[in-house]
Amino acid sequence: MRRYLHADANLYSHIVTLRAISVVLAVCLIAALLGWHHSTRVQRISIPPDLRYGSQISLNTINPWEVYNFAGYIWQQLNRCPHDCFKDYPENLERLTEFLTPEFKAWLKHDSEKRAAELLGRTRFLLPLDNANFRDAVSLDEAGNWNVTIDVELKEDIGGVSVKNVTIRYFLRVVSKSIDPEFNPWGLLLDLMPKLPQRIVVDES
Repeated sequence: MRRYLHADANLYSHIVTLRAISVVLAVCLIAALLGWHHSTRVQRISIPPDLRYGSQISLNTINPWEVYNFAGYIWQQLNRCPHDCFKDYPENLERLTEFLTPEFKAWLKHDSEKRAAELLGRTRFLLPLDNANFRDAVSLDEAGNWNVTIDVELKEDIGGVSVKNVTIRYFLRVVSKSIDPEFNPWGLLLDLMPKLPQRIVVDES
């Protein structure tokens, strides 16, 4: 009789052990499913432009070189008018809407409408200067937004005749916002300019 009681106790202990293992496996499965679900979300990886000395890469961190590249690229594309600024510029505003704050887009649209006669038949290109460097061109203000200085060569033609070829310094503001990465992978927007552009006088001596 004692042998049967001992065997019954062993069987019960084994069942308890199997149940405990089943619970642990279920918890591990749920954790794995949750991890798999979160891994499908988009993660931002910022890779610095100079990797000669190595770098520590962090997820979902916005760095100065990203802000500088974003501001320069969007501003250059916005002002790229290969055919006619009268048509190209409004089209650029609509095409790049996801990269502009509503306030800045409204200001740019009003400015272009005010200068519509000047834009007619004019082509425009912005070319970055060779000595451009993001290190001294990006700063963070008290509100947590970035102020970016962009130096470019501005070229404008009318009917193939050059009407403007100057060096301009633009003062741009960049803000961060949670945006669908399908439309704006940077998660950055150009905002109203903190200062008006300034012409750079090149010393040719």
